[in-house]
Amino acid sequence: MRVVAGKLPYRYVTLTSDDGSRFVSLSLFNPLTPNCCLLDFCFTVDKLIPGFEFNLTLPFFTVFYRNNKPEALRILEELDRKIESREFKACKIEEVLDKLEKSSGG
Repeated sequence: MRVVAGKLPYRYVTLTSDDGSRFVSLSLFNPLTPNCCLLDFCFTVDKLIPGFEFNLTLPFFTVFYRNNKPEALRILEELDRKIESREFKACKIEEVLDKLEKSSGG
């Protein structure tokens, strides 16, 4: 199991399984900020990258859990292989945002 903790943009702790198939993240936040959600519950079955997700937000914290199915790990490994071998053409998000900004006249 891997544990990652951080403070930006808010305090969080993420626990990841050794094989990378499951992780849970706990985030702490200030509920008095203008852009916060005080109560949220979400459950998603992901069809694109097979797995399911669960999200629960209450005042002061958010818990997010994801469990990938075995075929999801194969999909992600194949995507990594394509990126490393340069078969997959990707562009940097900064370049896309710059082009959008220039095209909108901003």
